Amino acid sequence: MAKDYERAIETLMKDVGDLRADLKAVALTLRERAGERAGDACESVRDCVEQGAERIREAAGTAVDAGKRALGEVERKVEEKPLVSLLVAAGVGIVIGCLLHGRSHR
Repeated sequence: MAKDYERAIETLMKDVGDLRADLKAVALTLRERAGERAGDACESVRDCVEQGAERIREAAGTAVDAGKRALGEVERKVEEKPLVSLLVAAGVGIVIGCLLHGRSHR
């Protein structure tokens, strides 16, 4: 009867050792899968950032082009009507000066 218990304990110890090895394998597999998922997520985020950066570059280029066109248009108008341009600039300066002067005395 003692031998039966000893065999049962030996079998149980072997099973515990096997279970421990299986758990290590499962943990390793889970760690590898988690690493793969993290890598996939990182790649996805990187792609989104690159797409966003490209859109910003395109928008900035469009804004620069629009600014250049507007500047060219203003230069053309000033060349066509220099006296009117000078009077408009002076009027705008006076209005801004009055607004700023009025705020400082409140």
